[in-house]
Amino acid sequence: MELIRGQNISLDSKKPLRIDIGWRSLTADLNLEAYGFAINNDKQVTSPSHFLWEANPEIPELVTRHPQGKQFDLNLPVLATPYDKLCIILSLPVNSLHSFNQVQNIQVRINNGQLTRINIPSCTSETKSLTLLEIYRHKGQWKLRFIGYEGLGDLSTLAEQFRFSLPSALIPDDGISLSEGVELSAGENLSLTEHFAHCKKLLWQARSVPKLDDIELNLVAVGPENKVKNIKDFLYPANPSLRGGGVALKSNEGQINLEQLPADIVKLELLVSRTPETKRFSSVDYIETRLVSAITGQPVCKFIFETAAKNYNSAVLFEIYRYRGEWRVRGLGQGYAEGINKIAEKYGFTAPKQRKPQTMSHRPPPQSPQPTASAGATTTPSTQLPKYPYVGYGIAAMGGVISLLGYASIPMLLIGAGMVSGGAFVSWKTFNQTKAAQKEHNERVILNMIKERNYRVTAFELASSHTMTIEQVTEILQYLCAKGAGQIEIDENGKEVFVFDNMRSDNIRQNQPDNW
Repeated sequence: MELIRGQNISLDSKKPLRIDIGWRSLTADLNLEAYGFAINNDKQVTSPSHFLWEANPEIPELVTRHPQGKQFDLNLPVLATPYDKLCIILSLPVNSLHSFNQVQNIQVRINNGQLTRINIPSCTSETKSLTLLEIYRHKGQWKLRFIGYEGLGDLSTLAEQFRFSLPSALIPDDGISLSEGVELSAGENLSLTEHFAHCKKLLWQARSVPKLDDIELNLVAVGPENKVKNIKDFLYPANPSLRGGGVALKSNEGQINLEQLPADIVKLELLVSRTPETKRFSSVDYIETRLVSAITGQPVCKFIFETAAKNYNSAVLFEIYRYRGEWRVRGLGQGYAEGINKIAEKYGFTAPKQRKPQTMSHRPPPQSPQPTASAGATTTPSTQLPKYPYVGYGIAAMGGVISLLGYASIPMLLIGAGMVSGGAFVSWKTFNQTKAAQKEHNERVILNMIKERNYRVTAFELASSHTMTIEQVTEILQYLCAKGAGQIEIDENGKEVFVFDNMRSDNIRQNQPDNW
C-alpha cells in the first residue's frame, strides 16, 4: 500500500515499528539528514532530548534514530508518552547552498514496506526541508500520516518553528567578526539584511597593491530584466550620482544608501577600471575592496581579487542585489580585457566614449613615478603612444615646400617657416611621448620578471630574457631601489643582486596600513 499526501493509517501498538528512509543525492556535499522532532500539542519541542540527531539518537525505550536518520525504530506503548507527536523531517544543514533540487527518489518504507510505503520522485528547487510523516495518538489509537510538506527553510527554520534552540554543533560559524567583517571568496554571498541590518548607509572603497593612483570607481545600476534602461544608471566621474540619491561616487570611494535606491533597481555592480583602456591591472598583485558602515566605520565585508599578470582593464568586484525582500552582497572578481565597453554590452547600454579623469585625485607627473612605502613597488602613470607619430615630420616637410615655392613672397615664407617650426614642435612632443611610453612598458616588464623570479634578480639575467640592454635594465633596477622598492646586495661571487622582498604579496598584505 502506497500512501498519498494527507492519508493516514492505524498502527498496532503491540508491534515495534521500523521506518527506513532512502534518497538519491545528486551532489556529494549535500549533507542531507532525517531528524526526529518529538512535540507536544502546542507543536513545541519541550526538551533538548526530544530532538533526535547524531549526538542524541534516542528517547530511551521509545525511539532510536540510526546514522543520518535513514532508519528509525519505535515502540508504541499503550500508556502516555512524554510527547504527543513524533515528526520525521528531512532537512539540509543550516545555511546550506544546496536545495532539494539535488535530491531525487525519496522513499520511505514502513516495516520493510509490508505495512505501507511513501514515494516522492522530486521536490521544487526552493525546497530546503521536507516533512515526511508524523506519528501521533488519536483517541487511544496510534496513527501514521503522510505529510509531504516542502519547506523553504533549513534546519534553523525548523528550530524556530518548533520553538527550541539548535545544538551549537549544528550551527556553523558564519565567520562574521564585528571588528573585521567578512572576507568573501568569489561567488560567496552575505545577507546584509540578516547580519548588518543596521548598516543602511555603506561606503565602498577599493585599492590596488602595489598602489595605483589612476584607479577609477564605476557602478552599474541594473534593472529587473538584467538591463540598464537609462545611461544615467552607469556611474563614473562625469556622472557620479544615481537618481534618487541612493549612490554617489567620490574621488576614492562610493557612498551607497540602500533605503534610497530606486524601486526598479534590482542590483548594483561595483567595478574598477583604468583610463584610458590601454592600461592594465597586470602590474599589480591584487585589488582589495571593502564595504564599511558610513555611520560607524564598522567593516562589513571585503574581497581580494588577484590580478598579477592578468590582462584586465576593468573588473567587477562586488554585486549588491535584492533577494526575497532582503539585500545581499556577493564577491565576484570578474575581469574584462575590453574594459567598460564589454560591461556595457552585457547590460545593453552604450559606454561613454570619453570618461573624464577623477578631478579630486592628484596624479603624479609622468616623468617621476612614485612608489608607495607600504607597497614597496613602483607604478608609473601610463603614457599612451601617439596615434599619428609622423604628423610633425609631414607638417615640417610641407612648410619647407611652401617656403621653396614662395621664396619671393614674404607671407608665404612666414607661413612656411611657421609650419616648419610647428612640425618640429609636434615631432619633439611625439618623440617624448613615445620615449615615455616605452620607458613605462620596460618598467612594467621588469616588474613582472622580478615577480616571476621570486624577487631576487641580476641585471644580466633580466637582460638575457628581453631585448633591453644590460644598461637599460640596470638603470630601471637602480631606479626601483632608489624609490624604496628593493635593495642591492653582493653575493658570494661578488655579483650585484637586486632584492625586492618588499614587493612580495604576503609581506604587503601583512604590513599594508589601513589607509583607504
